[in-house]
Amino acid sequence: MADYYTQFSEALYLESAEQRQWVEKKLTELRNGYVETGDEEQFPGNFEWALHQEHDSGRWYVWFHEEESGTPEHVADFVQAFLKRWRPKGTFSLTWASICSKPRLSSFSGGGVFVTATKQTWVVPEDVISELTQKHEVDSSQDRKSKGL
Repeated sequence: MADYYTQFSEALYLESAEQRQWVEKKLTELRNGYVETGDEEQFPGNFEWALHQEHDSGRWYVWFHEEESGTPEHVADFVQAFLKRWRPKGTFSLTWASICSKPRLSSFSGGGVFVTATKQTWVVPEDVISELTQKHEVDSSQDRKSKGL
């Protein structure tokens, strides 16, 4: 039997004690189920997190991570709520790996998301490959038609 994993690790830097307190409160609430973000949005927290302070700079950050089966969408939703409240012009990006414990066909992938206060832009390799395949098929078909085949 094969095991499937979604892994990621990314930091969101915090600019004030107030931001750190808000993040800690909301993420602690997530551990107990769902949390309301203030915009009538609710989302689960299927990921691990920890607050850390850099030794050299003293800057605080929240570390989002998962070794087994995290959900990047949940991190993106949480960070988007943070950006709406604290940094309307800020951005955040997260990449992840989708892996399998055994070499199974089509069982390895990953992706990325770019988050702003108003939008999430997702990049998934299967979608990119599908688009490239379709474009190639259209181009090949047009070549055959232009050659009278």
